[in-house]
Amino acid sequence: MSLSCIGCFRDLKAGDRYIEDTVSGFINGGSAEDSIMAELFGGKDGKVLFCEDCTQQGGNYLFETVYEESA
Repeated sequence: MSLSCIGCFRDLKAGDRYIEDTVSGFINGGSAEDSIMAELFGGKDGKVLFCEDCTQQGGNYLFETVYEESA
């Protein structure tokens, strides 16, 4: 599965840090579109991802790390 930043559309690689949120979480909308938007924009589990470069320090998000999937 390929993960991408919704801010700059860069593919995230192993070791990249990111934050995740639902589309409805950052636009204060409804949650019906969350899964569709996550799938379209390279997110996972109904959430979209923002790379470290597309975030601001001191935000309310927790950074996660991309890990290699073992075969």
